[in-house]
Amino acid sequence: MILIIEKITLWVDKLVSLIILLVMLRLVLYMLTSLYAVGQEITGEGLWLSGHDAEVLDWAVFFIIMVKAYKVLVSYTKYQHVSICYVAELVIITCFLEFIFEQDVVDKQIRMILGAVGLGCLFLYLYFYQIFQEMDKDP
Repeated sequence: MILIIEKITLWVDKLVSLIILLVMLRLVLYMLTSLYAVGQEITGEGLWLSGHDAEVLDWAVFFIIMVKAYKVLVSYTKYQHVSICYVAELVIITCFLEFIFEQDVVDKQIRMILGAVGLGCLFLYLYFYQIFQEMDKDP
C-alpha cells in the first residue's frame, strides 16, 4: 500500500510542479502587460490594456495556498501525522498573502489581525524550527 501511495504521490508532485510552472509563467506575462500598460500611460497614448485584470494575483495566491495545503496532505498520507512545519508555513503564507493582496476587500482591522498572526507565527516558526524538524522526522 505504501508503495502505491509513493508512486501516486510522485506523479502528482510532477503535476503540481507543472501547475506551479504555469502559474509562474502567467505571473511573468501579467508583469509584462502591466509594465506595457504603465508605459502607455506615461507616454500619453491610449491604453491598449483597458481594465487590466488584477484577479490574476488572486489566482496566483490561491495556487500558492493550495500547493502548501497539498504538502500538508501528502505529509499526512505518508507518515500518518500532520507536519507542523507545513502547517506553520501554510498559516504564515495565508496570513501574509491575504494581508498584502486583499487590501480592498478585507476590513482594516482584519488585515491588522492577519498581519499580527502572520508575524507571530513567523517568529514562533523561526524560534522553534529545529524542534519542528525533529518532530517531523519519519518515525
